Amino acid sequence: MDAIYPPGYIGNPAHPMSTADTQPEDCRMTRIPPHYEETVASLAADHARGAVVIDVREPAEYVTGHVSGAVLIPMGQVHEHLDEIPADGPVHVICRSGNRSLATTVYLRGVGRLAYSVAGGTMAWIAAGHPVVLGSNPSE
Repeated sequence: MDAIYPPGYIGNPAHPMSTADTQPEDCRMTRIPPHYEETVASLAADHARGAVVIDVREPAEYVTGHVSGAVLIPMGQVHEHLDEIPADGPVHVICRSGNRSLATTVYLRGVGRLAYSVAGGTMAWIAAGHPVVLGSNPSE
């Protein structure tokens, strides 16, 4: 079953990721292809092999617990940090529950990144028994 894209989530005309000029055509779709999401188990396997993980939560959320090595780029700033997001391989995008990461994944796919949203987000990561790092350093 396809995920339903929340109407207007990044459709706010005031947001740089949402304008017709900056938002790629497939970011304006209303249904998200299921292959844009991955399971926590898939992330865990890739993480063990050194996968790139981008956490799109806000700094106050990130410091309360994040995947080791996850780089913090809040969702509202992703468009400003595209040069920091690899274009030559997969990028795993995570947030608290999977909503922001899915919207960000759609945007990143639209600008040529092979991004995957972690279904269930950091809450699912923790629920599956995986450790998190506290603080602002990605791997403290």
